[in-house]
Amino acid sequence: MPDNDFLAVSNNPTKGVVYYLMYGLFFQLNFIFAKVLYERNPALTSFQLLFYRSLISTLVMVAFVNKDLKKTVWIQSIDIISSLF
Repeated sequence: MPDNDFLAVSNNPTKGVVYYLMYGLFFQLNFIFAKVLYERNPALTSFQLLFYRSLISTLVMVAFVNKDLKKTVWIQSIDIISSLF
């Protein structure tokens, strides 16, 4: 029988609203920073701006993904290894 732990997760509407507001804020900041960059450097190409956006989004993604990296990699792997012996 498959493990359906993901169904046991409760909804948190407050967290969803906060994430949606953060999305709106960052979406608008994206346009504001693009406008500022274009005004300060008119020779900026769209590919350069795309590179800056992708670099920043990659750094943000790494920060969010790696917040529980130590727990995931070390503690869970030690638990799995110790259960084998």
